[in-house]
Formats: sequence, structure tokens, C-alpha cells
Amino acid sequence: MQLNIPKPLIVTFQQGARRMAVLAFPHPDGACFVDPWWDCPESHPFHILEGELEKQADGSYAVGRCTIGKLTEDEPEWDEWKRWLLHLENGGSHLTEQMAIEAAARDGAVID
Repeated sequence: MQLNIPKPLIVTFQQGARRMAVLAFPHPDGACFVDPWWDCPESHPFHILEGELEKQADGSYAVGRCTIGKLTEDEPEWDEWKRWLLHLENGGSHLTEQMAIEAAARDGAVID
């Protein structure tokens, strides 16, 4: 079961760091998210956020010291989202969201 947030996603950490995400799921330890470029062998695309997962009034989710929300066009990470979509169109077209979901499930994501 994916977290109910429209794509693309942004993960904001308490100290101000931010990471774009393409998918996010509940996890027994809190939540996990999938980076863009999850298909690249040199990447470490699945990240677990520890803490209680709570839906916020604005539709985002708080987990531990992080927030998972919707990335908007006026944020700096938007260009990365566009590069990811271009990657999918030009050579990454064999990738499917289902492949990322299955990989996240292997890392403990709560899918059903």
C-alpha cells in the first residue's frame, strides 16, 4: 500500500536536507521511500525512515524526524524529477513501477 501522496514526492529531514522520491510505503519501522534512479546499479535507492507514521492535515506524512509530502514545480528538486522522467522515456522505458514496488517489498515495505 503506497502512501496516499501524489507524485513526485519530497522527503524533508529535520536538519533541512531534502530528497526526492518516486514511491513511499509504510514499513514495520515507520516508512520507506524509493529514490529516482533506483534502476542504476551504483545507487542505493531504498531508504527506511524510523518512527511512528502519522498522516498530517495537509496530506503529508510525518515519520520520526522527517516529512514525506508532494514535490511542487517551484521547488529545486523539480528539475531532478524532469530528468527522471526523461530517463524513463529514453532508455529506462523497460522499467515499471511494479518492479520498484517489488524491490521495495523485498526491503520490508508493507505493500498490501
